[in-house]
Amino acid sequence: ILGLLVALLAPAGPAPAAGNAAVAGITDIDLSAFPQISALVAVSDTQGNRVPGLPAGAFGLDENGIPVILSQVSEEQIGLEIAFVIESSAVFSKRDPSALTRLDYVKTAIINFAVGNGRAYMKDSLDDVSLLAPEGLLLTHTTVGGEIRNALISYQSQFKFDTGLFDLIRQAMDTVGAGGPRPGARRIVVLFSS
Repeated sequence: ILGLLVALLAPAGPAPAAGNAAVAGITDIDLSAFPQISALVAVSDTQGNRVPGLPAGAFGLDENGIPVILSQVSEEQIGLEIAFVIESSAVFSKRDPSALTRLDYVKTAIINFAVGNGRAYMKDSLDDVSLLAPEGLLLTHTTVGGEIRNALISYQSQFKFDTGLFDLIRQAMDTVGAGGPRPGARRIVVLFSS
């Protein structure tokens, strides 16, 4: 039996916060070309920020307690798989002095994530986003921020009293758990609820 242990030995490049402390986690293992094994490892500092530029020497690999030389290490962007759940109940219809509803604020927050004002957090063609609301699935597995913006602009809530929140959460978990577009992608559910 092959024992696989990937450990961060000495980070290089930009130093992580808190005295070079970093966290490494295996996000995917590919055994399809066995005995050659590929693994995806996410490395972040203690604040959760990605640690870029680590050389092969920053990692160690043991097989049954015996050190193994890594044949290749490369840095890749994997992206995220996110499901936004908008539980737009009657509470979301309340307006502020500017006549904006709570739903308007939620839409703006997600649109800013997707397309921003020249600086979006979402990376087109890399991140995978789905939108769910009580009225149904608004968008599924898109990698284009503009599609998210358009879906949210056209979304009109019925502001139901009973939104079926737990069913929405289950659907979101099924959506991100159905196997992302890229192995190792972090799967996240973001819930907007009253």
